[in-house]
Amino acid sequence: MERVKQFEDQFKKRYNRDVEVRVEQKIKDNKLERVIAKIKYKDKEYTLEEHLNENQLTDYVLVEKDSKTYRYSNYLEAEVFVADAIGE
Repeated sequence: MERVKQFEDQFKKRYNRDVEVRVEQKIKDNKLERVIAKIKYKDKEYTLEEHLNENQLTDYVLVEKDSKTYRYSNYLEAEVFVADAIGE
């Protein structure tokens, strides 16, 4: 997984939290199939797994928090869920 400073800076601007973001892309048949982002804040880690459809648009996003998985229809909702969880 590759650390993405740009995502970290954007998260800081939007939610005022210093996080570490690592991203991995899964490609199948020369098409982006999934994007997995691991967001680390202090001693907690959250995983956002964005699944894309055949048109390369978000189909759904899975969020893993405390060994539980949550499903969202778009990336923004999933990201806000993580930001709220960090703020708890």
